[in-house]
Amino acid sequence: MNVFSSTLELFEKYKPTPLVKLGIGRDVFCQA
Repeated sequence: MNVFSSTLELFEKYKPTPLVKLGIGRDVFCQA
């Protein structure tokens, strides 16, 4: 969970886009 949080933060800082966030969220939900 910590790794995912860090990745999310990095992604948000690098590319703060709703599409990317939605894509990651979907991946996390699929894996969860």
